[in-house]
Amino acid sequence: MLTMLAAVAELERANIKARQMAGIERARAQGKKLGAPKVIDDQAVAIWRKENEACIAGQALGDLDDCREAGLQGAAGVSVRCLTKGLE
Repeated sequence: MLTMLAAVAELERANIKARQMAGIERARAQGKKLGAPKVIDDQAVAIWRKENEACIAGQALGDLDDCREAGLQGAAGVSVRCLTKGLE
C-alpha cells in the first residue's frame, strides 16, 4: 500500500516538474525576463574591485592582514574576519 502511494507521489512530482518547465519555456518564448531584477550596479562593482585590488589578491594568496584592518568584505558579502575565523 505504501509503495503505491510512493509511486503516485513520484508521478505527481514528475508532472509538476513538467508543467513548471513548460511554463518557463512559454515565458521565454514570449520574451519575458526570468529571475529577480538586478540590484547591483556593474560600474560600482568595477570601481570597488579596482580600489580593493590588493586585498582581493591577498585573499586569493592567503595574506589577509591588510584586508582585516580595512574591514573589507569578501565577494559573497561575508566579512574577511569570518572567512579566517579559526585560522588566527
